[in-house]
Amino acid sequence: MISFKVGESDIQAKRTRAREVGNAFAQQINRDLYNGLERVQSLEKMVYDNNGKVKNFKDSAKLLKRSYIDSSQW
Repeated sequence: MISFKVGESDIQAKRTRAREVGNAFAQQINRDLYNGLERVQSLEKMVYDNNGKVKNFKDSAKLLKRSYIDSSQW
């Protein structure tokens, strides 16, 4: 009976930890998506304000993107 309770407690602790880790990842993904949306909106405004003719668009876009985007392809 004691070993059953210890095992049950261990499983519950692992579930709690998994939930905490999952929530942390979800928060990070939400932050990244929000930041990405802000960057896209900035580019949109820049294109709109310049009537679709943006000098050095590629360079401007590079400045707005986060460097890990290139390395985080799944």
